[in-house]
Amino acid sequence: MISLDKKDAKRASAMCARAFLKEPFYKAVFPNEKSRLKKLKSLFYFRIKYGLTYGKVYTSSEEIESVAI
Repeated sequence: MISLDKKDAKRASAMCARAFLKEPFYKAVFPNEKSRLKKLKSLFYFRIKYGLTYGKVYTSSEEIESVAI
């Protein structure tokens, strides 16, 4: 695990949004499939920025295949 750099927050949030796009919970919260990806990117960006500000955020590699906040 390596620390996520602040400059990679948008890439990490996009990865998380794609990973959870078909998750039943998020399908219920954001039923419109066309706007769900955009909303999930914003949601995960907020979570990652919060983690970078008040805690720690890790990723598996420079390719950002996973994120731990």
